[in-house]
Amino acid sequence: MAHVTFPATGRDRTLIPIAEAIPRGRPRDRAVDERILRAAVQEIADAGVDAFSMSNCARRARVSKPSIYLRWSNAEELITDALASVATWPEVPDLGSLEAELTLLTKSFGGAETWSNIQLLMRFAGEAERHPQMFKAYQEGTVVLGTTRVTEVFTRARTRGELPRRADPRVLAIAFMGALSIAQQLAQTSGHQFPTKGRDIVKAFLALHPECP
Repeated sequence: MAHVTFPATGRDRTLIPIAEAIPRGRPRDRAVDERILRAAVQEIADAGVDAFSMSNCARRARVSKPSIYLRWSNAEELITDALASVATWPEVPDLGSLEAELTLLTKSFGGAETWSNIQLLMRFAGEAERHPQMFKAYQEGTVVLGTTRVTEVFTRARTRGELPRRADPRVLAIAFMGALSIAQQLAQTSGHQFPTKGRDIVKAFLALHPECP
């Protein structure tokens, strides 16, 4: 599910699903919100952050610029939210087993647009030095949040005895997320024998079970 970040109080920013976003103070068409975010993603992919244009974004979304500014105060906020909409790892409920929860994560990460989204984020990372505040907001609101959610999956698994007691859920979360990302990159090339399927990544982490031979 796509997510959008709406400004809260002060500098706090909270990621919430677009479908659940509640407008503050005025009625808004959620379909327009989603259209603007998709247009912003396309604009970032084509022009990058440095050359991002609110005017082009408005044309892509078929809305007026004032309509965008009613929702986002500036381009930086819109770019941050657009990136979050394609990069946020979902919050996983307790499904009772590590296999079920990791499988859910791989499905959310393995959609048709995953590779293009990874390329988009790589491009942003290349421009991050010139936009430190925007990159910081993206890191805190998307990367840290997503890693926290995946860490919770491994923490529950350790509590259930599915992982060694000394296993660090934070390290496992980073390793799992990194493995899926690298697998996506390897899937774009041939001539190697490295695994590229999410289920293979899941099996490798399940093999950490203390009772596995």
